[in-house]
Amino acid sequence: MENISTMFKTVAGGIGFFVSYMVDGLGLAFTVLIGMMLLDFVTGFIASHLNGEASSATGMKGLLKKVYVLLLIGAVYLLQSVVEIAEFAGDGITVAFILVEFLSIVENAGRSGVPMPEKLKDGIAVLRGNK
Repeated sequence: MENISTMFKTVAGGIGFFVSYMVDGLGLAFTVLIGMMLLDFVTGFIASHLNGEASSATGMKGLLKKVYVLLLIGAVYLLQSVVEIAEFAGDGITVAFILVEFLSIVENAGRSGVPMPEKLKDGIAVLRGNK
């Protein structure tokens, strides 16, 4: 059991190092995004479990999408270091993905049966293009 823990810590540290290297240090926006992704994953798991929809394949697919987003943002930060006109593109795209994650967290609350004000539901529907 200790070997698994050590291996997990090593892999997590390596991933953290790589991501930090790609984005020239973990800035506030990027750190907030990682936190929002974690919250979205956990709330998505809770909603799926409560609705009897929990699936390891679906969870893995969602996790891989989040990893892809992080790699995409890393690529934007790298591009910004070469193209002067893209000075704040990395932070801009990161904030956009923070908002996407927040919407997903709120939707997971609705799927979990958490009561929601109608105005909030309407706002989410507009943002999702459903109204």
